[in-house]
Amino acid sequence: MTVGQEFHAFAASLESEIQLLRDAEKYLYAVNMGATAIGTGSTCPRATRKMRRAPRQTHRKAHRAADDMLAATWDQQGFVVYSSALKSLAIKLSKIRAI
Repeated sequence: MTVGQEFHAFAASLESEIQLLRDAEKYLYAVNMGATAIGTGSTCPRATRKMRRAPRQTHRKAHRAADDMLAATWDQQGFVVYSSALKSLAIKLSKIRAI
């Protein structure tokens, strides 16, 4: 194996990790922001629409209202998925550094 082949393997591996992070980020786009304590917006519908637009305008990401606002209040799946992607990247970088 040549040094060039080794660096090519590193690059290909890191590209897959970057794609994994991008895919995992999408789990964070569903938000329960609805302008009330639990995000349903049932008591203030006008504020709900404004609050749901705010993250999209600020971050230029595809934030959207969660399918179930109550479940989104306590669910941590997006953070777990993204954390796993970061851990995978950290492991990959530590292997490259060790070589």
